[in-house]
Amino acid sequence: MITPFKGSLHVTANLQVDGQVIASSGTFSDSLTISGTPVKLSNAGEQLAIQFTLQTGVDDTYTLLQHAPLPFTVDIAVRQTDAGTVSGSVNIEGTPITGFSELVFSTTEATSTATGGNTVAVGDKITLVLSGTSSAEMVSLGLVGTKL
Repeated sequence: MITPFKGSLHVTANLQVDGQVIASSGTFSDSLTISGTPVKLSNAGEQLAIQFTLQTGVDDTYTLLQHAPLPFTVDIAVRQTDAGTVSGSVNIEGTPITGFSELVFSTTEATSTATGGNTVAVGDKITLVLSGTSSAEMVSLGLVGTKL
């Protein structure tokens, strides 16, 4: 198994498998070609998504991600309800993401882009705080992020 990492890999001697050279010595950044097949050494820049749906909107704090397994940024929030309205804030470790602190959920899909405070570190918790619920049903939030 190859574990992705960020940075470069310095190989001081030829890499061999069963006596066959699969990579020559040198320093590799982001990718390494093994037997003609590129192997990605970093997942940085790849997108990820978190989807949350709540059947009936209730003013409360909801955990979207208990413990981030890797660092990433939260870049986009897309939200909607099937009925009613509710306001919300997406937080990292209790601090609102700039641009996501006053989200309005309604029957019209809306998209917001984070403008700051959107970096998630390993172990961070992401929450959604809902308030001002007015007959909100099928509250849906999708977050799109980028791996660091």
